[in-house]
Amino acid sequence: MAGRHRSHTATPEHPLSQLTEKQKQFALFMSEGKTQMTAARLAGYKLNPTNIRQAVAGNAKVQLAVRHLQGRYEESIVASRKQVLEGFLEAIGQAKLMSDPAVQIAGWREIGKMCGYYAPEVKEVNVNIGAKRVIGQLEVLSDAELLELIEKDREAIESEATRLLEGPNEPSSPA
Repeated sequence: MAGRHRSHTATPEHPLSQLTEKQKQFALFMSEGKTQMTAARLAGYKLNPTNIRQAVAGNAKVQLAVRHLQGRYEESIVASRKQVLEGFLEAIGQAKLMSDPAVQIAGWREIGKMCGYYAPEVKEVNVNIGAKRVIGQLEVLSDAELLELIEKDREAIESEATRLLEGPNEPSSPA
């Protein structure tokens, strides 16, 4: 009963807590990117490929443990990414002290790659529906209506140009 109680107090939410030692080793090697056969052999299994899939790799608890360990590796990669950037910055600083611009440029180039600055730019093109609508309205106007519209716009443009040419400080002369 004490043994049963102890297994009950183990953290059931932790995926590795419910695995045998060989299964834990298998999950660890799989999460490191090894093949099923290699992971099984390193964990101590002496099975053929079909039996490995049935006995270990197909086990839902083992698969959960592999995903858990892979997630932990991904988290550690974020920390190592920061360390790599810090290392580049330190090397760039040393190259600067030694007056070696080629090494400085190479270091900054690597930082640019890591930060994604060399990725292609994404351009967004917005199509104005209102402009299409105005063009559609202009296309249905008759020649006489178009000339009238142009005349109105010409008069408005000329009066605005005249006002601007006179300047804000000069009084406009009465016509």
